[in-house]
Amino acid sequence: MESSKMAISKWQKRLLPLMAGILIFLTVFFFIASFIQLYYLHGRIEKYPELNLDTAFSMLKPSANATDVDKLNYAQWETLSILEKHALQRRYHQANVLLMSRIWTQ
Repeated sequence: MESSKMAISKWQKRLLPLMAGILIFLTVFFFIASFIQLYYLHGRIEKYPELNLDTAFSMLKPSANATDVDKLNYAQWETLSILEKHALQRRYHQANVLLMSRIWTQ
């Protein structure tokens, strides 16, 4: 009985450096992987896709002989389009960031 306890103790002492090394390696790997993921997430938060409405604006721009009412309607339409574009970009950007942060935390 005593010899089997010594054999187990001896085996555990031989395995201790390997287990400690694996634990340290996995801890360091976890922190490095988490840092890389956080850096990537931060970069994605800073950059967001840009919606380009310039072609639509140039196609619908009133001609030089347009009336003041037409010019005013165009300016109103352009303003509303820009505001809607900004709202859509922010909404989709926020949804993407929330999705990525949820994936990272899980």
